[in-house]
Amino acid sequence: MESKKGEIPKMMKAIFYDKKENKAILKEVPTPNPKSGEVLIKVEASGINWVDLMILSGKETTFSNFPVGLEGSGTVVKNGGGFWGWLKLGCRVAVGILNPQDTGCWAEYVIANPFMCQTLDEKATFEEGALALFNPLTAILILDKLVSMKAKAVIMTGACSTLSIMVAKLCKEKKISVIGIVRREEQVDQIKSLYERILVSSLETFMDELKKVSEEKKIKYAFDCVGGEMSGKILKVLERGGRLFIFGNMSEEETIKLPTLEIVFKDKVVEIFASGLEMKKKGVLGSICVLSRVKKNLKTSLKTKISKEFPLEKFDDAISFYKQHMSEGKVLIKPK
Repeated sequence: MESKKGEIPKMMKAIFYDKKENKAILKEVPTPNPKSGEVLIKVEASGINWVDLMILSGKETTFSNFPVGLEGSGTVVKNGGGFWGWLKLGCRVAVGILNPQDTGCWAEYVIANPFMCQTLDEKATFEEGALALFNPLTAILILDKLVSMKAKAVIMTGACSTLSIMVAKLCKEKKISVIGIVRREEQVDQIKSLYERILVSSLETFMDELKKVSEEKKIKYAFDCVGGEMSGKILKVLERGGRLFIFGNMSEEETIKLPTLEIVFKDKVVEIFASGLEMKKKGVLGSICVLSRVKKNLKTSLKTKISKEFPLEKFDDAISFYKQHMSEGKVLIKPK
């Protein structure tokens, strides 16, 4: 077992979701020791995303003391054993935690698989690195899916979200028209230059406008992060043979309402779009290529706006702020 110079404390602070209390709790716990095939990262910053909020709602886990924080950045300070961990030792990395064990990234230290650690460029900050994986990675994968289907236009819900904005920028470079959907009229001005057209779902004219633009553009594809009733509304306006990809559930509705006749008689398909599954399809070399593209575009089309930073001890304030200002950018939690 190897480690970089510098003392690693025996105890550390980390945030967990407590099922009994139904809330996040800051605890002092033993600093985890990496096993073979794992590394220990000293966390510098971590982001808040909607999956973290779903975990904190209690809907995504049945476990008490569930580690929170799916992505972050920091320095690899210890290798539990193995060649790939040795390569990462001492590196500044962006890290994704798909199956948190001892802690998540909302902590002072976190255990990670070295394959989920993306080395940061010298010019990249820890703040940029903390948000360098899930949204940028998913945006690249959505673009690749659209290109593979030879799409000319696509509908994107959650158009004010960081991910949808990234997709819109990437699609613009490939001359793919993006029709964005937002909930409120006041959100339109913030992003109107990024989309060919923006529709407001709270307006009475929404469905008529959505149907009209879909017919004009002959839209067959849509990516939906809202779920619930919205998924059914979008599927209904897609062209024959249309495909609706669902990659989130911001509505928090437990069921998706779909127009059955559209599926049966118009050959429309509903699919779950998951980054992990898409990366598996690409294989090792394809995945390396995707991560390379993410790194290359971090300061341009995949740049993330950070609205505010909070210390680890103020995580409650960070969560509250993010919920109220989601469309204004990402919120970071920093151990120090």
